[in-house]
Parts: sequence; C-alpha cells; structure tokens
Amino acid sequence: MASAFSISAHRSRPGHLREHIRYPVPSAPPWIVPTVVRFKYPDADLKRHYPKIFGVSVVLSSILLALICILFPAFEFRSYPSYATPVIISLEDIPETYQAPMPESEDMILGAGEPDGVAVVDTVEDEASGIDFLANLQIDDTLGGMDRSLDEEAVEFWAVSKEPVLVREVLPVYPRDAHELGLEGVVFVKFAVGTDGRVKEASIQKGPGIFHASALEAVYRFAFRPALQNDKPVAVWMTRPIRFRIVDNLLEARPVQPVRKVPAPVSRQVNSYDRD
Repeated sequence: MASAFSISAHRSRPGHLREHIRYPVPSAPPWIVPTVVRFKYPDADLKRHYPKIFGVSVVLSSILLALICILFPAFEFRSYPSYATPVIISLEDIPETYQAPMPESEDMILGAGEPDGVAVVDTVEDEASGIDFLANLQIDDTLGGMDRSLDEEAVEFWAVSKEPVLVREVLPVYPRDAHELGLEGVVFVKFAVGTDGRVKEASIQKGPGIFHASALEAVYRFAFRPALQNDKPVAVWMTRPIRFRIVDNLLEARPVQPVRKVPAPVSRQVNSYDRD
C-alpha cells in the first residue's frame, strides 16, 4: 500500500512553476505513476495584481472628482421679489327698470382695452337687462352650506307694484388667469330673487366662460328687498350684466355713466390689492 502523498515543486523554465503532487494509489501496478504535474502562470493570478489595480483606481477617481468640482461649482439660487398689482374695483348703483327680454344675438361686445394695465370690474346696465317674473319655479339648490330652495309657491305675474331693490351688491373677483392674459368680457347673469330677498338660483346666459364662476359667486351673495305685488312679497326673475374690463391708467378707472333719463346714479369706488 502506497504511503501518503507528497508535493514537490521546482521551476522548469522562467515564469512557470511546476508542481509534482504524488497521491497515494492503493495496490497500484508498478507501471502506474501516481504523480500529477501542474503548472501555474503568475500573469493569470488575479489576487497577485489586486493591490496595484486598486491603487490606480483610487487615484483616477480622485482626479476625476476634483475636475468635476472645478468645472461645475456649487449652484446659486436667486429669488426675485414679487410686486403687488393694484386692482381697482368700481361699483355703480343703477336702479332696476323694466325692459324687454334679452334678444338672442351674437353681437356681444367683449371689451376692447389694452391687454396690460389695471383690472376693473364694474356692473353695467343696457337695453338687454330687466326683470322677468317667476312662474312655478321649483328650485332645490344648496351653495356654500346655505339652503337656497324656494319654499313659497310662485305664480305667474306680468306686473308688480314694487320692483326688488338691491341693498347689498358684492363685487366679483377678477379671475387671475383673465387678468394675466388681458381678457375682457360681459357676462349676463339671470337669477331668481325669492320673497326673503335672497338669490335662489342663478345661471349664465351669455359671456366668456372664464368669467362665469366669478360672476355667479358674486350674484349669489346679493341681497334685495323683495318685489311686492298687492303688498305681498313675490319671487321674480332678474337679469343683470356684469362687465369685466382692464384699463391702462389708474386715473381712467372710473365707472361708465350710461345715458338715461333718470337722475345720475350714485357711484362708489373700492380699492383693493391683488397680491401674487
């Protein structure tokens, strides 16, 4: 039986290492030599070159990082101050008059002002505005947590002894997008005034869509002394145009005085600021 294996190594030629490994082969015939010859190549040994490659990689990475820091310094952020745009809101009190129903025409004047300047919101009256009377109106509308349903039963009237009187008019807010784009327009709002003087229902008849929400929000906050028929409050329909326009000079931001045969209306002006 052969003894334990043994390993002997010697260099057969430069750069090569030859190992002789002798393994025990039990009961091996004499012509079988239990010796394995194995050659090692130092150039293929990865662990032998690892420290050198690691050092070169660290140096190259440091140089690349330094170049990036030099070529691209830290970013500086600048903030520019915002300036408030003065907005003048003008309101004109005009008494309600009886007018014919608004004609279905498309020749609506949407305003022709300069696109930049100061925004002015004012209510106007023309021949298309007037009062219609409520006929069997069934309304069930809730806006802003306030019940706007019409409890009384309305009948059709063609005349009233006393028209509704506006006691509180809320100025509409000029839409920010329309102000920035220089858009102007006239919005005709039809709304119902109940026996308690509150606006029960409102809808847009004509006007640019960008002003609809602002006009409806303002009209729903109007307050009236209700119309009277035989000394009894009645519900009526009313139509009111609201004009949105922009002027380029603060001194020119005055309400337009319509030509009427009635005494000049009392106008009041409120200044506010629309901050960005």
